[in-house]
Amino acid sequence: MSSFLRILPPLFFIALGAFAWWISTLPEDMRIERSLQVEAEPQAVFERVAYIRRWEGWFVGQDQEVRFQGPDGGPGGVLVMTVEERDVTLVLTETSTPSAVRYQFWEGGPDAKVDADMKTQGEIAIAASDGGATVSIIEEAHIGGTFGRWMVYLLGDFMVGSILERQLHNLKSALETGASHG
Repeated sequence: MSSFLRILPPLFFIALGAFAWWISTLPEDMRIERSLQVEAEPQAVFERVAYIRRWEGWFVGQDQEVRFQGPDGGPGGVLVMTVEERDVTLVLTETSTPSAVRYQFWEGGPDAKVDADMKTQGEIAIAASDGGATVSIIEEAHIGGTFGRWMVYLLGDFMVGSILERQLHNLKSALETGASHG
């Protein structure tokens, strides 16, 4: 047996141990953030995002069935999207004129019994900048201490980040041209 084949099993277990150690160092919470400059005043951006019924033109995909509940604007507004026969509920939880709108969402209907840890927290932050506003979408989720969280870290930012980028570009288009689903 060659010397390479004799050291291969120990190298494999060393690599596996290093991978397990790396996973154990990952935090149990994940934060994903994307930002974009828009040519609109912060108040105009706020008015677009603080009213849940105005999310249909930029946040919701065209292939999604949408239902609204609660007040049109401010905390308590509810948006329920049906995607591939699954409901996802989003609730506005706080508004800070004109700088932020906070929300949470989860898989299931508005009356679903969902642990607080299973709800994703989100914020749309709005800051004045040269000739307009910088809009950021920030989402934070508790992913726990499971062994599979490495996959969330490797793929989550890419997958969720691309969705947030699309939503920001749709919002930019809606604000600057009045178009939906830019």
